[in-house]
Amino acid sequence: MHRRLTLFAGLAAIALITTAACTKMPTKGIAVPSAFRPLVPPDTKVLAGIELANLQSTPLYQRHRDQLAFPLLDGARERFGVDPRRDLSTLLFVWNGADPVVIARGKFQQRMLEHNLASAGFHSTTYKKRTVFGDDRGAVFLEGGVVAVAGSAASVRSEIDLEDSGRGEIP
Repeated sequence: MHRRLTLFAGLAAIALITTAACTKMPTKGIAVPSAFRPLVPPDTKVLAGIELANLQSTPLYQRHRDQLAFPLLDGARERFGVDPRRDLSTLLFVWNGADPVVIARGKFQQRMLEHNLASAGFHSTTYKKRTVFGDDRGAVFLEGGVVAVAGSAASVRSEIDLEDSGRGEIP
């Protein structure tokens, strides 16, 4: 009887351990939108994201919304026709240890925004069939009126190369 009880306890322990080992652990960390994944370099060291729509629905945001009337945000609306508080839904900060990049998802009227960038004096160049606005210090390209990528000109070109190569991934 003692032997059967020991055998039963042993088999139960093995079943419990096997079940625990085969169970998928919940994912922790940042959820990266699928539209951004091709733009995340494999050597990324820091990822930080924010869902602006979710943030705007929090009690903290609601209490302090009036304090978020920054001239910079108002200027973006006036100069470029994009109000970050209304037109952006997701921001992702990506850093590989050298060059930071910000990837944004939102509602952009691409032609109007491109026109406004050019009117504001942003130089436009074509890189791999994409229009890039800015200079060596800061540049931006728009992807389909939904995604914008901003950083140094070199990092923006690297993002375009990465997207074209299909090597983007979450590290």
